[in-house]
Order: sequence, then C-alpha cells, then structure tokens
Amino acid sequence: MKKTLAVGTAFILSFSAVSIADDFSGHRVGIGFISTDIENSQGERVDWGSGVKIEYGYDINRIFGVNLSYSNTSDSVQYYYNSQRYGSDLSTSTFKFDTDIGYTFQHDNFAIKPYGALGVASYKDKLDIHLGDANSTSLSYSDSAPYFGIGVRGSLNHGIYADLRLDYLLDDVYTDQFSLSVGYKF
Repeated sequence: MKKTLAVGTAFILSFSAVSIADDFSGHRVGIGFISTDIENSQGERVDWGSGVKIEYGYDINRIFGVNLSYSNTSDSVQYYYNSQRYGSDLSTSTFKFDTDIGYTFQHDNFAIKPYGALGVASYKDKLDIHLGDANSTSLSYSDSAPYFGIGVRGSLNHGIYADLRLDYLLDDVYTDQFSLSVGYKF
C-alpha cells in the first residue's frame, strides 16, 4: 500500500512538473485597439474614447504571465457656430502592470489560455473645453488604481497571438476597458 501510494505520488508530481515546465515561457509584444467606458454620477455608461494599446508580456509557464501595457484613448465632440468652435476634447493615457493566471490548453497547431488578471493602473485624463474662440479651458486629473480583468489569449505555433480582454478599474468612478491586440511571441 505504501509503495503504491509513493509511486502514485511520484507520478502525479512528475506529471505536474512536466505540464508546468512545457515550453510555454517566452516574451510577447503586441499592438491593438482599446475602448474605455465610465459610469457617471447618474449611473449612466459614457464612452470615454478609444485608441491604441501597446503591450509587452512574459509567460512564465503555461499558468502564470506578467504584462505591461500603455494605451492612449481620445474622444472629441465639436461643432461650430458663427465660425467659433464649441465642444470638448478628451484624452487619457494609461500604464498598466498585472499578472495573468489561467491555464494554457495546447492543441495541434495552436494554444488557448482563458485567464484572470490582477494589477495596478496609472492614468492621466486631460479635458479641453472650447466655448468659442475666446473661452477655452483645460482640466487634467491623474491617479492610480487597482484593477482586475478577464481575457482569452490564443496563439499559433509559429508565434502569432491575439488577446481579447476586459479590465475593470477599481476607483472612485467605475471604469472598464475593452481591448483586442495582436502580436508575436518569441
């Protein structure tokens, strides 16, 4: 009985070590699209702009990865009355650092990893308000906040990957960011 238990334990440990040590580690770089929404004080969802995201990641093994990203989103509402500009320009830049935790399922020519993410985001919002040619003002706000996310990353055996992700910033204002990026894993 003890011998069977020892052999079974050794088999499970060796299988776990092999599954974690498979060649899933490596660097990733990518670029993509990102869209941000916030919830205003009345509880309504507001489009906070869309833009470009660049990302770097490192897969430690088939379960854990770390990610660093930068995104810049913008939105503009403008109209002209009597040749004067009215409206607003909004831009947001965001740096994020997180870890993703999931399991990479390997198939014949591709792998897929559904995951959850935990991290911290540092962001800066800038709002330019135009009330005619003579009256314009600029406001800015910056802060850092923790966030969590869910996503799925698929990669082909020759390195190309796509990552679909939804992040929720835990700050004074309820913010979510949807992103789709493509890149290459080395």
